[in-house]
Amino acid sequence: MKARTILRRLGLGMFVGREAERKSPVARDRERFEADVKEQFQKLKEKGISIPVFTL
Repeated sequence: MKARTILRRLGLGMFVGREAERKSPVARDRERFEADVKEQFQKLKEKGISIPVFTL
């Protein structure tokens, strides 16, 4: 098995080569939103503020 195949199966395919994965605008927007929220929670955590988050 090639190294690229192994990395893609591990979910690290985005770091291999210059091939861009096609995503819908909604999916890109959702990922951007999740990254922003995660960053905000990290900043609060650094300040010592803890907010419990539950997902259903």
